[in-house]
Amino acid sequence: MRGRRRVSGCFTGLVRSLQVSLGLIGLLALLLSAAPERVFAAGKALSFNGSTQTLQIADAAALSPHVGAAGELSVEAWVKLSQLPPTTGQGRGPILAKGSNNGWEYALNVYADGRVGMSVWQLNGTAYAEPKGGSLSLNAWHHVAGTLKKGQFVRVYLDGVLINEQTTLTGDTADGPAPLQFAQRGDGQALAVVLDEARLYSRALSTAEVAAHYNNGTGQYGVPETGLVAGWHLDEGSGTTSADYSGNGRTGTLVNGPGWVTGLIPKPSGADTTPPTISSVTVTPSARPYAAATVTVTASATDASPLEYQFLLDGAVVRAWASSASYSWTSAAPMGRRSFTVQVRDTAQNLSTRSVDVVVLRQPLRPQ
Repeated sequence: MRGRRRVSGCFTGLVRSLQVSLGLIGLLALLLSAAPERVFAAGKALSFNGSTQTLQIADAAALSPHVGAAGELSVEAWVKLSQLPPTTGQGRGPILAKGSNNGWEYALNVYADGRVGMSVWQLNGTAYAEPKGGSLSLNAWHHVAGTLKKGQFVRVYLDGVLINEQTTLTGDTADGPAPLQFAQRGDGQALAVVLDEARLYSRALSTAEVAAHYNNGTGQYGVPETGLVAGWHLDEGSGTTSADYSGNGRTGTLVNGPGWVTGLIPKPSGADTTPPTISSVTVTPSARPYAAATVTVTASATDASPLEYQFLLDGAVVRAWASSASYSWTSAAPMGRRSFTVQVRDTAQNLSTRSVDVVVLRQPLRPQ
């Protein structure tokens, strides 16, 4: 959260004395030099041990927007390291990565010498492009981003600045089966790191947009983000999942217990960060319908601003964002337990979710 700029103290007496001794020009120079630095307020983040711990998002085509001749992609996150990756092996560790053997796609990396890089691969692991550069310092927060525009460039940014670009591109990319992972990739390569505010886009952010995300947190809370595939504030502070605030349902699952720690979240001062309150989710006429029966799932929620609702069935969106709090569904095969998830968001994009199970029963046999 980036707090508001604060100027403390009363300048009345100072102004009067300085007008006498320094004159108006000297006073103006002094006041300008007293402009305060941005104040950062701490939220939550996830700490990974560099070996077994990760946050994992299930594979989906939407996580591979680089595919095709017109493919584009951006990934970014805030990171803090207390040590650099070891020089052994490839001498690097992943911030975010999607890839495994014979299914490599992309990764945002930190190298053993402190450089950062954006790797984009062909499925067999041959590099499509791997620009790298810069130097991050230990025990400090840094913003790292990578962008891709198919057939044109792959770029890597550190703290809002473009540090390298590769325009000589080799082969092509494709959609592999690996999940998206934080601080780890499919072959076990890992990074000891604290991560916050991770995001994935289906377009190449411009240099100006990356700089804005670093400088003032644009798009982090309550600001529409064009092309946002998924975003994780990592603010839960407890539990084994982290919500995707984009509303696209890309919930992350914590694997092997990464720790919740104090984070650094650029957040506009005064922003509404209170999520809607969901008091109930009901299924009528019955949460145990026979096959081919129609049921209606209804959420009851409150907030200070207007609300929108999205419905997912077994993790897939079946009714996109709309103002209606109800969704009707005709039960069908397979029989058994099905899970509905209702997502509710307010105008500031704060998100709440609640799930309810529906058990589909087989139609009773008719008497002969």
